[in-house]
Amino acid sequence: MSGIESFSGSESVNQGGSAEAYERFKERMAAAAAQIKAAQAQEQKQKQTEDHLAKILSDFLKSGQSAQLISFISALLAKNIPAGFIISLILISNPTLQVATGIQLLSGQSDTSHTPFTQNLSLTPTNQILPLEMKLAIDRWVMEILKSAELSKEKLLPNVLNQQRELHPELTDLPAYSLMEFMNANSVEYSTEEVNNFCQFFIKNALRQVSSSSQSKLN
Repeated sequence: MSGIESFSGSESVNQGGSAEAYERFKERMAAAAAQIKAAQAQEQKQKQTEDHLAKILSDFLKSGQSAQLISFISALLAKNIPAGFIISLILISNPTLQVATGIQLLSGQSDTSHTPFTQNLSLTPTNQILPLEMKLAIDRWVMEILKSAELSKEKLLPNVLNQQRELHPELTDLPAYSLMEFMNANSVEYSTEEVNNFCQFFIKNALRQVSSSSQSKLN
């Protein structure tokens, strides 16, 4: 195996926590995939076109964003990563994009039948407890990334690896940057290393999950 398929369970554990946490995460991913498949017909009718999402992203970039954020997004666009997937990576820290896409991460009812992603991995604020509302928002965010990856997988998967058959670093750098912005906006102290590990863990495993059910395999 090579590329994303070569990420072993042990590597994923090192990125995000214990073997037990990794197994719980895989179970959560499987449940999420089942939910996405069950709702896919309905979502296909409702989802916005890639052209519309590209316009939302273009307008967002023109609205005065940080140089670092623009750099990450521009790099992913240059690699033909779908605009919808890029938007999903930055939803957590951008309420304007949530409004534009009709996805509210800090409101609405939550599915309490599963263990949130934030409990499966090490993502603990420094010297304080992560508020429940923030945990739920992060959980919704990860679910939106999974949904976006599933809906755009045939265009997304062929473009996520570089010439060394490794993930483009911006695919994990961008959500980590967004999550840190979200933490900062809510005055929560955090470990940069834990945030980076958390994002590397769920992005890699989300893409593996989507690849397993796609015609476009990550070879």
